[in-house]
Amino acid sequence: MSIKQSERIGPPFWAGRSRAFHMMLALCMTATGTARFMAPMGYDIKVGYGVGATLELAKGVLPVAVTHQVRAKRAVWCWRLAPPGSAL
Repeated sequence: MSIKQSERIGPPFWAGRSRAFHMMLALCMTATGTARFMAPMGYDIKVGYGVGATLELAKGVLPVAVTHQVRAKRAVWCWRLAPPGSAL
């Protein structure tokens, strides 16, 4: 028995791979740039790579987390900024 793949599977697969490659490239560039910036200040290069990787990952995770909190209406500032009697 042979399984015939649909032709529609190809483009989304490559688009996802392209996005993953772009994210890894951005991670490497941010980590390397931070390491090169921190080395003249006396820090170890590994610290620079760690800080750069943390910044890059936070840049991707933080907006998603904030958007989720706002949509779920669980953010602390939602009820503090909302006028009394509003729909929030």
